[in-house]
Amino acid sequence: MAAGDNLRRMPPAWKDYQEATATYYRELGLSAETDASIDGVRGKHSVDVAVRGYRAGVEFLWIVECKFWDRPVPKATVATLSAIVLDVGADRGIILSRKGFQSGAPAMARRSNMTLTSLEKLKEGTKGEYYDRQCDRICQRCDSILTALHSNQLEKLRNPDDNPLDWPDIVIGARAGALKTATTEALAGRWPVSITHAKDGLEGYAFPDNMTNFLAICDVVLSDLENQLAAAVAKLLKREEAVE
Repeated sequence: MAAGDNLRRMPPAWKDYQEATATYYRELGLSAETDASIDGVRGKHSVDVAVRGYRAGVEFLWIVECKFWDRPVPKATVATLSAIVLDVGADRGIILSRKGFQSGAPAMARRSNMTLTSLEKLKEGTKGEYYDRQCDRICQRCDSILTALHSNQLEKLRNPDDNPLDWPDIVIGARAGALKTATTEALAGRWPVSITHAKDGLEGYAFPDNMTNFLAICDVVLSDLENQLAAAVAKLLKREEAVE
């Protein structure tokens, strides 16, 4: 395939900006649909991203427009989105612009349920919420591992001649439990935190001193633990099939 063909298949920058926006909202635990079609009083509206979620038990809808333009967004664009928000009954309209906004646009937004910002500023302003969400996901994955250890009765793989600290269910369970403890320490800002991990059959330790590094390391460690769990379950099933 020619290089030109590859370039033509690459999504445009504005599409990447839109997808990155939707991905980030999903990472906050919300539902985000790109190129959404939403019914309004005056008909259907096509929007860049429709974000849905719940606050205090009530569902909300945000309409997000992603402007990857080489110029500031004008006041007229704010007015257009404001009208769409009103027509579909959305709770808020949000415009993300990489080049800012023209004079008059911020004032119009302040007088309505509109937010004008950029993807970078959105991430900065929701960093705490993002970290809380990611740490919650880490704990959920750890809980899933611990639940699977018990439900699959992996203690059947224990070899009484081995050191108990080498039994698969003990090793995997201990690491999952320790990771949950490390997550609590990270959320409290007690840096550095200690994370135990295994690589190439050798046990090692990582000591991240910030949330970004912590999340990156946790993802690797959890994937490894989930793979170990899957291998142990497969081994147990194979042993039980051989007995039958």
